[in-house]
Amino acid sequence: ITLNSATTMSGDIALSTGPNGGAITLNSTLDGSTASAEDLKLTAGTGNIDFNAAVGGTTRLGAIDIVSAADVDALALTAASILQQAGSGTTTFGGAIDTNAAAGVSITGSHLSLEDSLTTGNAGPFTTVLSGTAAILAAGNISTDGTVSLTATGGIATAGDITTTADAITFASATTLTDNITLNTGATGGTITFSSTLDSSADAGNSLTVTAGNGDPDFDAAVCWAT
Repeated sequence: ITLNSATTMSGDIALSTGPNGGAITLNSTLDGSTASAEDLKLTAGTGNIDFNAAVGGTTRLGAIDIVSAADVDALALTAASILQQAGSGTTTFGGAIDTNAAAGVSITGSHLSLEDSLTTGNAGPFTTVLSGTAAILAAGNISTDGTVSLTATGGIATAGDITTTADAITFASATTLTDNITLNTGATGGTITFSSTLDSSADAGNSLTVTAGNGDPDFDAAVCWAT
């Protein structure tokens, strides 16, 4: 399925190429008619989903639900919420991600590359459950009005700062700092937890600055700056 021209949604739509399906490609902008009202559901099975232009840049979409895909490549996404239920390849957010509903952003799949900012509003969390790796680049700063919980069985490599509004930040998997980062849950902040090992990239000596306010910083496994 390919949409080559600028498209405006006038209601909820579902695009599906089936469980063994082909690619779903949007080559131009996609917008809603009423802010946060029109939902988009995408099922690509083993096919890729490519957003090759801004989504919701003029009028915010409602909920974006990615049921299945191999790779997901997106530029800027502006929606009420973003849910990925499954992904066998890499989900790449190459542009700014912005949501304003309580569901926030939830990504379940294999690999994630966050290459630009991610912002949630209205108590929305940011959650990942990945069987592979998560890479957060220096431009991938995360600012949420809800909790941040990052799980990636293959490890998390991060260069991006995280700021919440007194909500907890949890790194559930082994984490490597690839640049200096700041974690801030505010003056009345939530707990900041590293449930697994924390390292710096080889010979870099990257720094970690933690502000948890009334919350606690919890390092539940070894912290090593020797690598």
